[in-house]
Amino acid sequence: MADSTDSVAKQFIDYLQNCPHVSKSLDKFMEENCHLFAVGGEEQKMSYMNLYNEYNTLVEQRMVEFIERTKTSEEAFAEAMQSAVNNKDPMWEPIKAWLNKTDYAFFVEVMRKKHLSLKAQGGDEQIVFSDDDDEGTSD
Repeated sequence: MADSTDSVAKQFIDYLQNCPHVSKSLDKFMEENCHLFAVGGEEQKMSYMNLYNEYNTLVEQRMVEFIERTKTSEEAFAEAMQSAVNNKDPMWEPIKAWLNKTDYAFFVEVMRKKHLSLKAQGGDEQIVFSDDDDEGTSD
């Protein structure tokens, strides 16, 4: 990786790891919607694509937020992400994991696993969040 590309990628990893609202917002979305993925097997519902699009919008908002906070150009950010994906060094795994979030099959699998995990913990089918509280409560 070129030094400037390397720097942007390292800053993005720092952002992902040190800004709790980033992962918290994605976790909240998954917990609020994973009950809709209770169906096993290969069945795909149209609602999955709608939720996938909403989720991608949330992921993109977090990337735009990073770009604005660091005053990085979109081109430099895209180049840094592509370079990290192509690099075999394990230090770039957080970026690869982040970009995997935008893969549809991965999204469906994660939502199903999240549903099963919450169900195994004894949670109800849906977790509800209030505006005043970031912690989930069962219906």
